[in-house]
Amino acid sequence: MKSALCALFCFMILLMSSALHAQEGGFASNSDQILEMLLGPGDSAGDLYGLTDTSGMSGRVYLKIEFDVNSAKIRREALPLANALGSAMTSKRGIDMYVLLKGHTDSDGDKKYNRALSLKRAEAVRKHLINKFKIDPKRITVKGVGEDEPFVSNDTSKGRATNRRVEVVNTTGSKSVNAPAPKQNTTVKW
Repeated sequence: MKSALCALFCFMILLMSSALHAQEGGFASNSDQILEMLLGPGDSAGDLYGLTDTSGMSGRVYLKIEFDVNSAKIRREALPLANALGSAMTSKRGIDMYVLLKGHTDSDGDKKYNRALSLKRAEAVRKHLINKFKIDPKRITVKGVGEDEPFVSNDTSKGRATNRRVEVVNTTGSKSVNAPAPKQNTTVKW
């Protein structure tokens, strides 16, 4: 019994550290991480304050959805991540969430071209979510920002690769972020 509890404890620590590592820098790698980053934790102050409801609180997450060079077609290797976003948006917690998909590029190429390409890439993710997960198109808006909002420096190939991403912003409710009052019959202990 003692060894089973120890093994379970070690497993939980390993699981939590891998989740934290995956979320490092705002990047997520599965639907649970996407939901937590967009809506807040499901069993703590997020629910206590109604942040997981349609309260106007917004979160954001970066997804490393990759495309071929000069293409807006989602790479086969990136489909599981696009599907994770679809699963998050159709889950019990995410079913009422509205999002903005912001496409980003690196700084290679013409600035005007990169902006148009980033919009096409965001639109490709939107179409994938609508077609595969039957998500209402009204729940997903898109924007292409091109190279204008780099996450890291574009001076290295690794930096440019990191900057080619799709950002998901929770736009549920109002655009302003105001902390709502606690739900009725709850107590805040801090």
